[in-house]
Amino acid sequence: MDSTAAADEEALGKKNVITYNFITEVKSWDDEDFKIDADLQKGIQEDLGYSNPSSIQKHTIPMIASAPFKNLIAQSKNGSGKTGAFMIGSATRIDRAEKAI
Repeated sequence: MDSTAAADEEALGKKNVITYNFITEVKSWDDEDFKIDADLQKGIQEDLGYSNPSSIQKHTIPMIASAPFKNLIAQSKNGSGKTGAFMIGSATRIDRAEKAI
């Protein structure tokens, strides 16, 4: 763990903070790391107008969409796509076959 991650852990006062070093470079919405079905990809590109994932989306969507589900704290400048990352990652976890809410 680098010194910044250790300082973050200390500042949060939590023992279970996990720091990730991202090495995966996702290039497009149909990249296998995203695990996004075709209907959702179409909506992201056509309805939302996101032609390619932003940097924050590249790094966080696979974490949000894949088990084991953990808490995630991500920091990025305004307008970088944080809300989109949360929404898209969460949408991938919806079981469309399940009728109950």
